[in-house]
Amino acid sequence: MSNRRKALLMGFGLQGHGALYDLIKFGKFDEIRVLDSRADLQNELDKFDSGEAKLVAINGSVTDKSLLEDAIKGVDIVICLLPRDFAL
Repeated sequence: MSNRRKALLMGFGLQGHGALYDLIKFGKFDEIRVLDSRADLQNELDKFDSGEAKLVAINGSVTDKSLLEDAIKGVDIVICLLPRDFAL
């Protein structure tokens, strides 16, 4: 079992940006996965000073069941900031 702390942030809109900042600054995570369908996801993540956390861009839709299962695998916490239609 790994001692590395991992988080998954689903949704990278306005709230997602703020949540990522808080995860980096206060969360003490080794890896933060960000799942969003935006084409520029990796470029947006590159703008953050991630400190010691590894930021992993997962570009796709939460409606893709296998992508979602892979994204969730091995994380300690999942934060869902998706639009209402997807959050339910």
